[in-house]
Order: sequence, then C-alpha cells, then structure tokens
Amino acid sequence: MPLWLVLRVWVNHSCLLLFNKMKNPRRTVNTANRTIRGSVSVELALLSIPIIFLVLFAIDAAGLIVTYNRVVNITRLGARYMSQFDPVEPTDPTKRSVLYQNAITNATNLMVYGSSTDTSMPVVGGLTPAMISICDRIVNPCVGFTPVVAITSGGVEVGAINLVRVEVKGFT
Repeated sequence: MPLWLVLRVWVNHSCLLLFNKMKNPRRTVNTANRTIRGSVSVELALLSIPIIFLVLFAIDAAGLIVTYNRVVNITRLGARYMSQFDPVEPTDPTKRSVLYQNAITNATNLMVYGSSTDTSMPVVGGLTPAMISICDRIVNPCVGFTPVVAITSGGVEVGAINLVRVEVKGFT
C-alpha cells in the first residue's frame, strides 16, 4: 500500500474522531478531564485580573502621550506665530507695545483655545492662558535666554535674528 494512501486513511480517521468529539464532547469526558477543565477556568480567572490592569494602564499611558503631544504641538504653534512679529516695529513706542501685546494675546489664545478669537473651549483640558509664557528680547525677557543671534559677514554685523521662547508652565 503506498504511503500517501496510508496517510489519507489516517487523516480521514482522525478527522472523523475529532468530528465525533465535537458533536458530543461530554460523552468521552471522564472525571480526571473535568477537574482539569475546572483548574483551567480558575487559572483564567486569576490571570485575567492582571491582564485587565495591564490593558487599562496601556490605555491611560496612551492618553498621557496624546496630551503631551498636544501640548508640544501648541507650543510650536505659538512660537511659529510669534516669530512673525518684531518687538521693535513700528518705531513709535506707544504703538509698538499695543501691537506686540495684541500679538502676544493672540498667540496665547491660539495656543490655549486653538483660535485667536474664539475662547470658549481649551484645546487641552486644564490649560489656561496664565500657564503660557512667551519670552523675547524686549517686552518679556527671560533669565538664561539669549533672544538675539547676530549675523556677521566678514567680521561685520549685518543683522540679527530675533528668537522667541514659548513655554507652558504648571500644566499637570
């Protein structure tokens, strides 16, 4: 008898036995198998508690990562917005302070609420305008921050880059 025929008969016989067990699984179960089945359910109950805690921890950690990412992105957005404004323009100091303060207010609202005009709901829960700190070289200087980088050409200063520092302080 060829080997392939022997294997085919063996596979068919195994499938029939498996099918008969699936039709009526309790018919062939003895008391030893019943105690094994009971211990498996106890093990499942004991292991499901730490697995549920791990899943809940993973969900909570993902929420923290999303919140952190939002705060980082709104900080970048505020710095990008403030980089468009020069604190020394226009030349009249009274107009300068009003225009630049409006830009700081608009940047703060943009960071907290996602819009410079609509202040109804914060982008990140718990974030307030008081937590936003914007540092520049004239209006809001910060300690330990060098906001001006000189541009030189051949040893001669030809201009300067005004840097802006935006921070979120006290957000937990």
